[in-house]
Amino acid sequence: MDDELFELFLEETRENLQVMEEGLLDLEGNTDNIDLINVIFRAMHTIKGGAGLVGMQRINDVTHRLENLLDGVRNQEVSLTDDVFKVLFDGTDIIKKMLDENDFTGVQFSEAIDTLFKQLDYFDQNHTTGTDSTVINNDNKTVNNAENEKSKSEIRTFKITLRFQPTIFESGTDPLMILREIQEVGRIVESYCNSSKLPLLEELVTHQFYLEWTVFVETDKNQDAIDEIFIFVADDNEIFVDDVTEERALSVEYTLSEQKQIGELLVDEGKVFKQEVNKIVNKQEEAKNQEHSSTIRVEASKLEGILNHLAELLISHSRVKELVLSNMNLFNDRSGEQHNNTINREINTAFEEVDKIIRIVQEKVMNTSMIPIGGTFTRYQRMIRDLARDINKEVKIHIEGKETELDKQVIEQIADPLKHLIRNALDHGIETPDEREAMDKPREGTITLRAFHQEGNIVIQISDDGKGIDEQAIFAKAVEKQIVRADDKLSKQDMYLLLFNPGFSTAKQVTDISGRGVGLDVVMTNIKNLRGTVEIDSEIGKGTTITIKLPLTLAIIDGMMVRVGQERFIIPLNMISEFIKASPEQVHQAEGNGAFIHLRGENLPYVGLYDLLDLDADCHAPTEGILVVLQHNGRKLALMVDDILGQQQVVIKSLKENMQQQIDGIAGVTILGNGMVAIILDVPTIYKMVKQPKSLRSSAG
Repeated sequence: MDDELFELFLEETRENLQVMEEGLLDLEGNTDNIDLINVIFRAMHTIKGGAGLVGMQRINDVTHRLENLLDGVRNQEVSLTDDVFKVLFDGTDIIKKMLDENDFTGVQFSEAIDTLFKQLDYFDQNHTTGTDSTVINNDNKTVNNAENEKSKSEIRTFKITLRFQPTIFESGTDPLMILREIQEVGRIVESYCNSSKLPLLEELVTHQFYLEWTVFVETDKNQDAIDEIFIFVADDNEIFVDDVTEERALSVEYTLSEQKQIGELLVDEGKVFKQEVNKIVNKQEEAKNQEHSSTIRVEASKLEGILNHLAELLISHSRVKELVLSNMNLFNDRSGEQHNNTINREINTAFEEVDKIIRIVQEKVMNTSMIPIGGTFTRYQRMIRDLARDINKEVKIHIEGKETELDKQVIEQIADPLKHLIRNALDHGIETPDEREAMDKPREGTITLRAFHQEGNIVIQISDDGKGIDEQAIFAKAVEKQIVRADDKLSKQDMYLLLFNPGFSTAKQVTDISGRGVGLDVVMTNIKNLRGTVEIDSEIGKGTTITIKLPLTLAIIDGMMVRVGQERFIIPLNMISEFIKASPEQVHQAEGNGAFIHLRGENLPYVGLYDLLDLDADCHAPTEGILVVLQHNGRKLALMVDDILGQQQVVIKSLKENMQQQIDGIAGVTILGNGMVAIILDVPTIYKMVKQPKSLRSSAG
């Protein structure tokens, strides 16, 4: 089997499995939605066709049987009961596991497949037709109606003419699979092929299709059932279905008198050998590479490589720019000639154009690696559904912003932290139905997954309408574990963040699913590694919302370069609220040795970056330097630096990868245009450092 075709099948099948699962979850709450049923049916139909094309017979068998069941639902022959949903979900899971385990013959899952087929046999044997649908109760018994006693429809004959576009392979459609589907609805009496458009061998284009068929089929189905076979190809191809029951004999003899069967015709005319015919009908994978295709699949590693090269280009460009401009300034100082101003302007204009082009290319490449978060949310939707049933809770899932896009690498790394937080919300946030009823709440709880863009970040929220978090209980537990002192004054947000300390939990009983706080330190670590932040908002009896802010991409950020002494630092631009030059009247002494800045009726904690990192600096008093007002989790901080050098796009280099450790206050480093290294500040940990005594900060560094 061609490796490229096989990989394409796997990728498309996983995408369609996601469509099926998402559709089934939505359909549970809206069983009358025929559009959803058709979406699921199309996805299942595509998987079946692809499996047949690449020889995955077991997957083809499973999807074929599931497709029959869903077809019964579409035709109102089977009611969408819990039993039907269970079978459809089970079948989807089996296919997914076969792909994940590379068990394409289903050996490991033979028992599960046998069980699934027995359940499907039950539906095949007991469903009825007509408006009076079969009712399937929880005991798997059927209530048959009078439709069961009706005789089969009169056998009819249909003439089907198939004139496919030469480019049909580009849509991923196999014409032979369509012929096989016709065979499934009845008995093919005759099938003939018109090969008059088939060129000579030397003119043959293997990715194009040249054949036309005329097929006569006897069936007890009506014409609508025949038409449904072609729902995916009818718009782009010439498909004609005619009921020729009455004139069958004359029609067959007249229509086919000038035609020969395909095998005879090809051999008689000597145009192609059998293997050439096989090439024509099995070359779908080559169609993917044709110039008419509007999409191209690209490996993530290739995109990552391009981004890395762009990052290096950005560094090299900054280096060249600095060298040229510094040399031009030196030349101007020496010559003093007026015409050099014109040269300077032209050089600056040229560099601005290059800057613009690099940014455009970088953004376009980054956009190609962005994928919607909806697929990740759908996985959690299924997880919540299944876990809620296991622990006897009633939960509905509400999803907002599934079309929100972010870097594929970010999605992969945030998946496990999100799963843990969602399981926490379900297990320890949402109450039991009886508890909720006693609190005058709906028996059914709600978990909301929400994603949206905000100020250059992506924001992901997990909300529940459960019992909420008791911050006083958190504080008491933290005192007991000696994480804080009993006389410490913590804000509500600081108390919530105590949950993310290693081994911290207020749960009276730890379950197999989760414990609010158990493992949350790992969640926080993973989010920090993504340069993200976490914020919690909760109210007793009302519920909890956990907000995660993440960068859109991990490679490049927009930052503001600042100077302290001879050192250069980069502050992420999205963390900066404003810059101020403080007057003496704005500076106030706090209790102890601290100070705060009074700004428009608000008191901001103050710290000098030189003091925080123990650096030599030009400015030591708040009124001497420039104050960068940082904003994080609704809190502000005035950070003093010597000077602001300007906005710059920088490439992040991991400090942990190069030094085998993570240092508080430092998110990473970048290489400047002059070849020097600048530190990228980690604003969330700077807030934490400000609260620590200087002795502890020094020992931590």
